[in-house]
Amino acid sequence: MDTEAWVRDQLAICRGEAGQVVDIESIEIHPRLPLAVLRVRRRVSWGTRSELELFDTVTGEERTIPGCQDVRAATWHANGCRVLVARGSAGGNEIVEVDIDTLEAEVLLEVTGAIESLRSTDDGLYFLEAEVGAELSDVHGSGVVADTSRPNWYPRVMPASEGRRVLRIRDSAGHVRTVTDANVWDFDARGDSVLMLASEHAGEGAWYGATLRISGGAGEIEVCRSPYQLAWPRLSHDGLHWSVLTGPASDRGVLAGDVVIDGRRVELDQVHASLSEWTPNGQLLVVGHRGFEVVIGTVDPAGQLFRPLWSSTTLTSGSDVPIAGQMASGDVLAVLEGHRVPPALCRVAGVGMPTQLLSTASPATDRVIELSGECDVVEWESSDGARIEGLLIRPEKISGLVVLAHGGPISAFHVNWVARDEYVWLLVSAGYAVFCPNPRGSSGRGNEFAAAVLGDAGGQDAKDITTGIEHLLRERIVPRVPVGITGNSYGGFLAAWLPCVCNLFAAAVARSPVTDWQLLDLTTNLRELNRLLVGSNPLDGASHYIARSPVRRVTPPHAPTLLTAGLSDLATPPSQAEAMYAALSDQGVDAAFAIYPLEGHGVLGFDARVDQCARMLDWFRVHLQHVQ
Repeated sequence: MDTEAWVRDQLAICRGEAGQVVDIESIEIHPRLPLAVLRVRRRVSWGTRSELELFDTVTGEERTIPGCQDVRAATWHANGCRVLVARGSAGGNEIVEVDIDTLEAEVLLEVTGAIESLRSTDDGLYFLEAEVGAELSDVHGSGVVADTSRPNWYPRVMPASEGRRVLRIRDSAGHVRTVTDANVWDFDARGDSVLMLASEHAGEGAWYGATLRISGGAGEIEVCRSPYQLAWPRLSHDGLHWSVLTGPASDRGVLAGDVVIDGRRVELDQVHASLSEWTPNGQLLVVGHRGFEVVIGTVDPAGQLFRPLWSSTTLTSGSDVPIAGQMASGDVLAVLEGHRVPPALCRVAGVGMPTQLLSTASPATDRVIELSGECDVVEWESSDGARIEGLLIRPEKISGLVVLAHGGPISAFHVNWVARDEYVWLLVSAGYAVFCPNPRGSSGRGNEFAAAVLGDAGGQDAKDITTGIEHLLRERIVPRVPVGITGNSYGGFLAAWLPCVCNLFAAAVARSPVTDWQLLDLTTNLRELNRLLVGSNPLDGASHYIARSPVRRVTPPHAPTLLTAGLSDLATPPSQAEAMYAALSDQGVDAAFAIYPLEGHGVLGFDARVDQCARMLDWFRVHLQHVQ
């Protein structure tokens, strides 16, 4: 079988038909009118592309905004009559102003860096620019903001003399000034008050220690710092209240935690919040998870009481971050999906079933559903008696079991559309049952559960996974078939680590893995995260830096292992995969290594993704056959 051709065919199915909207990536809701700006992904002849649409939530009318196929951020103008859009341009990025009646755009300003967020107030337009050289989150593939004017041979130099995230304002006269000297990671603005998550240093690792600050008439003051990380800094529409999320996090842009309003923690009835936005009526909209249950609710800032509006155990919102907002009417707009439910923009008006306003369903998604298998929540008791959860996705006929370890480590599997994760979709289509555990360190079960992985990478979380596999096999929830494991980033670490400490696996595929914590501490741009996960002294020979490194635990017999990496990865550099390949080969273990020259953390390019998936499937096909 030509595996690569088969992968292309399967991915073509889940990417929909030409002209079809296949995903809804973000929503910006008008503060007064029943309108929303949607960033959607549409299938075109050569693949998919991002587009911006103006959507009427009453009539369902969609109008595509011309010239907005490379959108970085969008927001409503303070007057509500225009949309402000940050988009890519030939020289870098530009901000344009779009009239909502004519859809005509006017360029306001151009920058050489990447514009990451926008806010419009009566005082002007605030924008956050990641300058040339600024490091990118590993969620977005790692690497740096490129300078397109430089030749492709131009070196990346350290220590860096460039690459900060600068918050600026363009006033009504068109003058631009810098708001603060600090490096800003995220912000919100109302009038002349700015709430910002900031640090003094600009490297990606500096985010882990960022603090919350307010800048305004009284100058710049710090209002919140946390032993964990901070995200979603937000100001109420009247500017009287501020809020932020705080929780242990491993990736900038993916945080679940507690809600803090005006310095006080809000009790959320065990909901681990991953989105918070102030609404036009003065409430704080909160979306989060309680295990596999997604919960949408609001908090009154006066009494700080959480009021659930809607919840579901069969649907979820977004991939890593929920996509939702509250309209002036009080109804919530949310992008919802389920294992057999493709993403749809929905109106949530109470405890009943949400109303679909814009669906991505098509004959192509019907075909995906036919091949999607069954998705069930499984629970088991770990080695220390704790209750652990996971998802098990089973095709009609099972030829093997593949464990998919999530990255982070502080993230989680949810009941997403089966084609949301192409690795899941391809494995299930190929006849494998896919086990997706949420071990210690996963989000969705509170800060204490998530923080359990800190200082214990590859410890209790590994036992949570292996006891889950044993439970599936012992209880005959899946037949006694050969077991493989795969994962990316921290999931790649687990895919390299678990075959070193147990004999459950017949094959492993470790993508962008960590394999040597000590070497990683010297080469990663996320040293701060390294210290949180493993410990503070990488030179201690008795520490987890040595004891928990897969390269130091390779002894035959060992599962045949395929390793992949991106050449431009700053988070888990390709030397991690290469070192493990050498360690396995030296011990006579069947191993292979593929490095992708145009990729960073994970493989994002379509052709490279096809190749990687084909190699993974071939590896499992060969090494999971005829294994007892």
